[in-house]
Amino acid sequence: MCRCLVAAVALAVVLALAPIAGAQDDQSATPSPTASPAPSPDRETAPAPVRKATPAATTVPGTTPKAAQSPVPKTAPSTSVPKTAPNAAAHTSQDSASDDTSTTGPIVIAPQSSRAGRILFDQKKYAEAKPYLEKACNLGNMDSCGLLADFYYYGYGGVEQDYKQTRLLDKEACEGGNIESCGNLGSLYEKGQGGLRDDVTARAFYKKACNGGSPARCSALGMMYLNGVGGAQDYAQANAYFKRACDGGFMLGCTALGSLYQNGQGTYPDARQARTFYEQACNGGEMVGCSWLGRLYEIGLGGPQNFGEARALFKKACDGGFKPACDESAKLP
Repeated sequence: MCRCLVAAVALAVVLALAPIAGAQDDQSATPSPTASPAPSPDRETAPAPVRKATPAATTVPGTTPKAAQSPVPKTAPSTSVPKTAPNAAAHTSQDSASDDTSTTGPIVIAPQSSRAGRILFDQKKYAEAKPYLEKACNLGNMDSCGLLADFYYYGYGGVEQDYKQTRLLDKEACEGGNIESCGNLGSLYEKGQGGLRDDVTARAFYKKACNGGSPARCSALGMMYLNGVGGAQDYAQANAYFKRACDGGFMLGCTALGSLYQNGQGTYPDARQARTFYEQACNGGEMVGCSWLGRLYEIGLGGPQNFGEARALFKKACDGGFKPACDESAKLP
């Protein structure tokens, strides 16, 4: 349930760029040959939450740490399905804590309510989706618990925004095996949303999410190693995690990797290699990469100087919403 990337909900993209010095305030900047900040993805700067299209599979209740508990926090609204919910009777009759008794694979918890809630969620019918997701979450469906966390994080469906509730739901979902919830929990701890800030714990959750297959959280973990947040500064580890993010298709990770090569952090400076990663990011739709590649063309670093190419790249980044590129384009001769 990563709030980094999602196909279902289109939200505006705001890029958070963490400075090399290690300060935590977000900023946007164009890199220089000697100090280019690497971008840091987080749950606020991404298009929206990523959700698996199918409910998360889990084992029979009683075999997971939280199976005996209700995933929805006690202070959350009622988890019963209102009589006015669409097709409530059909779904209620088929849901149970373990209604898929197939012996060919793991039991899926509350598939009917989870599926109905997911469909309505994707249609942005949040008020209608909520009772289905609450029911599935209470029965132990961790994907539904993760979706409910989004309600409290973004204030969907008239729900009052509440980071504390978000953290509780993400914690339940993460402990129940939902990898994206682990990544989102890391972001909450890093930002101090819904409780105390804890960078050490944030690192641990980012690592769990990264190892579970979340490229965006690999990039976030790389940023923490780069800036020495939550532990020792380690350029080699930052490089490794940015590469995992980049190889996994998270283009902001490619941009960050290019920045390490440009600045010689953990490696010899290699502007030509930086160009390669910036170009990969730009071709993958990451506008920061386009802008930083344009800057290398502008100053002739890592290859020939080319104002025409620089102008085209700055324009692409500017048109794509990266405002610093607009200013850079205006400075070209």
